[in-house]
Amino acid sequence: MAKVMSDADIAAYKDKAATAVQTRYADWLIEKLDLEFPNPKAEAAFREAVRLSTALRMIFQASPENQGARAEARTEDKADKKSKAKAEQADDSDESDDKDGRSDALRRLADREAGSGVPEPQGGCGIP
Repeated sequence: MAKVMSDADIAAYKDKAATAVQTRYADWLIEKLDLEFPNPKAEAAFREAVRLSTALRMIFQASPENQGARAEARTEDKADKKSKAKAEQADDSDESDDKDGRSDALRRLADREAGSGVPEPQGGCGIP
């Protein structure tokens, strides 16, 4: 993981020149995404954004701001999963149990077995 940097260290990236990799990456994005710019100033702004985002990505990932946001997202995700699990459990138990506590599926099976007195066909041939 990248080390946590001070605001002054991060600000120093503002005045650095693009590395060869950052330049190639911007060229590659322009080519692969078939990007067109209305003027040279717009292309320069794009290239600067690519340079800064490439240079500062790992530093951002290690930042207290991002780590706090990730922790909050994990907490929300856990709460969402618990909520969904409770909702699914409630749906499963809402299968309208009768007075004997049997679910609809068990009641249908018991009714079928007790119903006609004729056993259900077995073996797939249709002959009892």
